[in-house]
Amino acid sequence: MSDQADRAATELVEGVVKQLSALSRQLCPAQRDLEHLAKIIAKREADASRVSKEDFDELTSEHDKLKHQIVELKEVHKSKQEKIEELSAQN
Repeated sequence: MSDQADRAATELVEGVVKQLSALSRQLCPAQRDLEHLAKIIAKREADASRVSKEDFDELTSEHDKLKHQIVELKEVHKSKQEKIEELSAQN
């Protein structure tokens, strides 16, 4: 009886080992595929985050124009503020 139980246990273990081996063979290509897809996604994210030199130059130029407009508006505001103070002092 113990011989029969040993054989059954051995067959069961061998069956499990075969199933695990088959699963391992299936998982290895799937893991490689996932790693490959992860690399593709990382590359696409890096490409998407890059700004072309032309776009960067255009944005820099626009930024400089806006800074210049801010300076001009501050000067106009200061001038008007002085005018208001002058008129207030006269009244």
